[in-house]
Amino acid sequence: MLGARWLEGAIIEAFMQMTGQRVLTRDGGGLVVTVGGRWYVNVSNMLWLGTERLAALLGVFDVHAARVMRNVDARRYVRAAGRPGVAPVARMVVGAAARLAGPVGRALEAVVAPERAWRRYEAAVEQQHQRVAGVVRSARSLPELGDGTLRHAVRLLVREGMPLTCAAEGATLLFRLLHLRASGERRQRLDVALSSMPHNVTVDMGLALYRLARSLEESVGRQAMADVPTLARRVGERNLPEVFLREWDAFMDSYGFRGPNELDLASPRYRDDPGIVLEQMRQYVELDEATQETPEQAHGRRQRQRREAYRGLLADTRNPLTAWLVRKLYRTAEAFSGCREIHKYQLVRVAYQVRRGALEAGRELVEHGWLDSAEQVFDLTYEDLRSVTEASGPDLRARAHDNTCYRRGIQRRPGAVFPVLVDSRGRVPRAVVRRAGPGVLVGEGVSAGVARGPAKVLGHVGEKPVLPGEVLVARATDPGWTPLFVNAAGVVLETGGSFQHGALVAREYGRPCVVGVEDADQRVLDGQMVEIDGVSGTVTVVPDLPDSGG
Repeated sequence: MLGARWLEGAIIEAFMQMTGQRVLTRDGGGLVVTVGGRWYVNVSNMLWLGTERLAALLGVFDVHAARVMRNVDARRYVRAAGRPGVAPVARMVVGAAARLAGPVGRALEAVVAPERAWRRYEAAVEQQHQRVAGVVRSARSLPELGDGTLRHAVRLLVREGMPLTCAAEGATLLFRLLHLRASGERRQRLDVALSSMPHNVTVDMGLALYRLARSLEESVGRQAMADVPTLARRVGERNLPEVFLREWDAFMDSYGFRGPNELDLASPRYRDDPGIVLEQMRQYVELDEATQETPEQAHGRRQRQRREAYRGLLADTRNPLTAWLVRKLYRTAEAFSGCREIHKYQLVRVAYQVRRGALEAGRELVEHGWLDSAEQVFDLTYEDLRSVTEASGPDLRARAHDNTCYRRGIQRRPGAVFPVLVDSRGRVPRAVVRRAGPGVLVGEGVSAGVARGPAKVLGHVGEKPVLPGEVLVARATDPGWTPLFVNAAGVVLETGGSFQHGALVAREYGRPCVVGVEDADQRVLDGQMVEIDGVSGTVTVVPDLPDSGG
């Protein structure tokens, strides 16, 4: 409840800062609606753009949703597909022009002077930290804390962060256009030159986690790392070598507010539960460094390949003006392309302050006897909390129970799947079934390569370990899944696109990855031998060989 309300506020605030218009939510005419506790973007008012254009926008983030959108018959939704009136569009355009002039200027600055733009962003981040700390100190209620921190989080995203990403995407597009006629080896070199860009905070976190895991192994031995509860207790008691504890503290300072399902305020973070990060560290320790590249080795190799590919492209460019453009554009792309993940990183950092405030409020409500546990506060809404007075409070337990009724019903139905698209009549559009032969599932390749191995199907990140050579199969991943990619031979995901976390990390680690495989976690069985092709986007179930001893 609280997490959904905070994210709803982020959408409203972002739209307000970009256009000056307040968007509706929670109803049929809003930009975002909640169905069964899940967020859906309301595309009804955008159908006039055409399903193909909407699919192209969706495809960046989720190729399966894009395929479903392409199969929607917009003629069935005549009213929704109508073009908006001139007046509201004009108001939005004028508001956007006034408010986005600054961000557009900063995007241009990032192209012209990347180093100066990066220094500006770092100064803005520091300023945001100070302002958020001020809100934390002065907020008199949880709703005030949530709304106050949100304004600063979205301000950094819209005014400072997104201009860098826009500059990177524009520079990358122009860089590709300069090599539009490239073919064969030169085309491959172009793809390598634009991959594995630096400053990816999620990749950096994975590397830091790997180094932390090796440090712990040196401190306690590999065998001791199997006992995660004991290690978590020792971390809490500070009963480990000082060298490791300093590295642990440094990791927590940079990433302690992160964790699986980190956009949900109710989800524990690394700092809250050391067992989460210790369990992930075990994945790195199980890596056989005698036969496999370490994450640091793979990262270093891909960085060298990227730089060599760029130098090759530059050497092949004969025209001096074109060569100048190549250097200029690549400098911008290299500086900011890896920053796609930093926006979520900064948002989650601020959200953690709200989580801490919520838990503090929850503990106070427990002391008053109104809740059973501090964590139960996440099942309430701002409106529930505003109804509390110092003298008396409503039946918060009953409200928490009512708020989570639907969620409990879903939890009693293992394997329940939510549609990616649903209309107001309850009709669920489907994608056109693409067939490539018996035993072949079709998705979209987002990281090149071919891998074969037994499938490891996971419903959540801590369900079971991924062993070396196994193919990870899941519905979706977030930064909390990063360690699982180390042992995985390849990755198959139901949702996601080329900019989604799974695709970015798979490319960084050199793992083939296929996304957009509908019902992948149900159609592929745990332990089943599969072969994935990250170029063609296929997942082939390998039939069992007959027993020759028969």
